Parts: sequence; structure tokens; C-alpha cells
Amino acid sequence: MSPVKAHVEELEARKKVAEARETTERERIKQRKEQEKCKALGVTAPQRIHNSNVTMPEDWNVEMDGPWEAPMVENPQYKVDCEAAQKAIDDANDALKKAEERKAEEKAKEEEAKKAAEAKKAAEAKPNANERHALPKEEPNANERHAASMDQPAKDPALPPEEPKPPAPPVEAKYEDEEAKLLRTELSSQRSELTKEETKLSDLEKAANSDYGPDNVFFKLRGPECFDLQLKQYKYTVCPYRDVKQDNVLMGTFDSWAVPHTTMQFKNGQNCWNVGARETKLEFSCGLQNKVLSAEEPATCKYLVKMETPAVCSTTHAAKLRAQLASLNKGGQKTEL
Repeated sequence: MSPVKAHVEELEARKKVAEARETTERERIKQRKEQEKCKALGVTAPQRIHNSNVTMPEDWNVEMDGPWEAPMVENPQYKVDCEAAQKAIDDANDALKKAEERKAEEKAKEEEAKKAAEAKKAAEAKPNANERHALPKEEPNANERHAASMDQPAKDPALPPEEPKPPAPPVEAKYEDEEAKLLRTELSSQRSELTKEETKLSDLEKAANSDYGPDNVFFKLRGPECFDLQLKQYKYTVCPYRDVKQDNVLMGTFDSWAVPHTTMQFKNGQNCWNVGARETKLEFSCGLQNKVLSAEEPATCKYLVKMETPAVCSTTHAAKLRAQLASLNKGGQKTEL
């Protein structure tokens, strides 16, 4: 078999392994998402249980084979409880919707009653035809005015004139359904919990789909550990697959690999005046430990950080080191790896 054909077959085999691993990971994430959803709904039953229909084989030797456990299977009660919890949420939503509809109907009735009262009041204030055509009222004579003044109580001229009282504000009818209020509070709380769990699952899914290099050699760099470099008065903090900071200034969040498995690209950092968002490139080199080596600013708010890590060390690096050692040995300096 030619080396090229063997290399192609090796690549195809790696591709199949990667596809199988991706399928397994997606299925695991799907099950985790379903589990988190049911957990947020208050389901406590285990998702998988031991199969009670399977017994220990007769030829099983506990001393040689170890303790025997029945294989795990899906718990049917778990699905029943999850569906029941979801139905309870749906019923609560329906009850809330009906309560809001009743409230809207009550409000519409109140508006209609208010309009009818205003129309009646306007009709009573409008003079009828007989009043419009009536003769003007005759002025009272002196004797009538004197008699009317005798019936009125005397007013103290030293007192200020009475101010007219403002009209009383209209009384608005208030309607509040206690049952709807409780259901709304419960629904809001459950939605909040679901949002938190969905955010966690989204982060996990994003992490699962990230590129960690051949054989996932960069996986250990995803955190939670970060790496610091004190350079003069500035402290640089590098968190691969997350962000890079200079003290409290965000220099960028992880975006992608600028150069596959060699240089990371960080974007959307803190805004820089007259330039825009800060950006950082993180270059890796082969080293015995995870360590930030340097940080510089080649252009305004465009940073370059260099870091060594064993993750990028390969057989090529090992061959170069052996060649250097061989060269030193030929020169008379005997060195061991």
C-alpha cells in the first residue's frame, strides 16, 4: 500500500471516529437538556434505572468478575412525571389566559357603563326645546328682593369670599383576580428557572462544539484556570477559549482560531476611542508548561500575546530537539534528553 493511500485511509478513519464522537456528544447534550428541563419542572425520579428483568448470569464469578449490576434502562416513570409536570405548566398557562380574558371583558363592560353614564349626563345638561323658547324670567321687584334677602343668613364682610370646591375625582373600578395573580407569579418563576438552565445548556453545547485540536490536546486550556503575566504596571490575564484582560480592561473574547491550533483570535473587547473594539491575537509555542511569555501592542488597541504550552508540542518539535542535541554531541558537548 502506498503511503498516500495509507494516509487517506487514516484520515477517513479519523473522520469516522470524529463523526461518531460528535453524534455521541450531541445525543448526550440532548439527554442532558431533557434532564435539565424535567429537573426545572420539579421531576425527582431518576432518568435511568437498573433493569429488574435481568438477573445475574449463572457463570458470573463475583471474586473474578467483580460485583454484578443489572444493565441500565430508561425509567418509564421519569417520562410520565416529566409529561405530567409539563401538562401542569400548560394548564397553568391556559388558566392564566382565561383569567386575563375575563379581566379584559370586565374592563370592556366598565368602559361601556362609563360611556353610557357620560352620555346620560350630557343629555340631562342639554336644554330641551321648551326651555330654549321660553320667555325671559322677569326681574323681581324691590319688595321681592327685600324678602329674599331677609331669608338669607348674614355674611361677615371681614371674611374672605368662599372659594369653589373642586369636583371630586372620578372613582375608577379596580379588578384583580387573585388566582390569576398567583398563577402569573408561579409561571414567571418557572420561566426564569428554565431560562437559566437553557443558558447553561447553551454554554455546554458551545463548549462541546469547540475546536480543541487533534485528540483534544487543547481541552485542558478551556478553563477554569487562567494565566497571568505582570509586565511593568500592567497585569495581563489570559483565559483561552474565554477572554483576555489587561487589569480590568477587556482586550477581547474568544472568537475563533486565526491560524488552526497555533493562533487564537479574540474580538469585541472594550471600546477604544476613535478605533473601535479592542482585539487580541494569542500565539502558542511549544513549552514544558502553560505560561504567558509576552504581551505587546503592535497597533492602537490591537494586541499580540504569546504563550507557551505542551499542547502544541508535536513529533516535529521532538525531531528538532533531537537534531539540536545531536549537533551538540558532535561538537564535543554530550547532552541527554
